[in-house]
Amino acid sequence: MKPRLQRLFGTTSLLLVDGIGALLSAFGVGVVLPAFQPWIGLPVFVLRMLGGVALGFAAFSLGRHLTGTGSPASLRHIAYVNLTYTVVTAAILLIYASAVTPLAVAYFLGEMAIIVALSSHELRLARRLSTEGKDVRKLSPGGRSTS
Repeated sequence: MKPRLQRLFGTTSLLLVDGIGALLSAFGVGVVLPAFQPWIGLPVFVLRMLGGVALGFAAFSLGRHLTGTGSPASLRHIAYVNLTYTVVTAAILLIYASAVTPLAVAYFLGEMAIIVALSSHELRLARRLSTEGKDVRKLSPGGRSTS
């Protein structure tokens, strides 16, 4: 991985990246897509529900980042709920398959791919930190211990 990307997706920054991504997702799914509902096909209440869930994930990730209370357990937790969100989103797309447009499928497949990639990185990092006995708060962006 290139050094700049490695710093961005390093330890203490990961919850920040997750939180910002969840905010973008909440805005996209909960505000933008409902405005274009005829071109999406999903009911507005479903889009707003998914946006609200993403907003909750953003609050968790950003809260952990801002308070410095991130830990391997919190990385695992957000990774698993993110993966659950992708499964629920896929199920919703299947439930509304007759109404969903190709544009919606493309949007949600892209979103799910990003979430799965980020979640797998979070799980790998949490596993590494747990086995090394390190805490997310005590690591620099490059993954080196500061203490």
